[in-house]
Amino acid sequence: MIRFILLLLSTSLFASSFIPKEFEANLDQVVKRRVANKISREPLKLKYKYPKNIAMYLDNMTYICNAQTTWRYTPEFIEGQKGEVNIGKSSKYCFSSIFDALKYGFKKNDIYEVKKDIKNSVVIFKFKDKAQKSLSISSIEFKFDKKISNSLTLKDVKTMKIQYPQKSKKETLYEIKKISTSVNYTDADFIFNIPKNTKKVYLN
Repeated sequence: MIRFILLLLSTSLFASSFIPKEFEANLDQVVKRRVANKISREPLKLKYKYPKNIAMYLDNMTYICNAQTTWRYTPEFIEGQKGEVNIGKSSKYCFSSIFDALKYGFKKNDIYEVKKDIKNSVVIFKFKDKAQKSLSISSIEFKFDKKISNSLTLKDVKTMKIQYPQKSKKETLYEIKKISTSVNYTDADFIFNIPKNTKKVYLN
């Protein structure tokens, strides 16, 4: 009976949540090059399942974490060399907590403040001091393709900009290309199978 009540509460929370309980996204990471101020776009595929599960795939990097373990894999640069995988505890190295925190959507909470720029269809989630330290980000700015309302979800986002507490670290901009919630992930989707000929580095 208790499990059934908890399930109902969880379903109710995500029925009106800004972040879907699980989704797959195709994004472009927008990078401004110093040379001639050129802008390039790096495709990024992202999978997410609440709580504490995320997988990100770039051309030159794979990042996967679940509630226990985080893997960051870089394939060999030259054929014949070893690839490298960094392995650490998810309590310290998992990025999924960023999306986990946003389950509150536009509601005021103990993790972040919400600022809305109605004119420009922008919502900024500004994280509070304690959350900044644990997440290593200071704010996330979402620009929508329609007017601001409480019914908006991640599927309505046009761009996502992440700001960091460190002044030396530049903001990161992502363009959202496609988001699908018609997914049904299993635990196996968030476990990294280490290829042969890979150097293992265990993080403290």
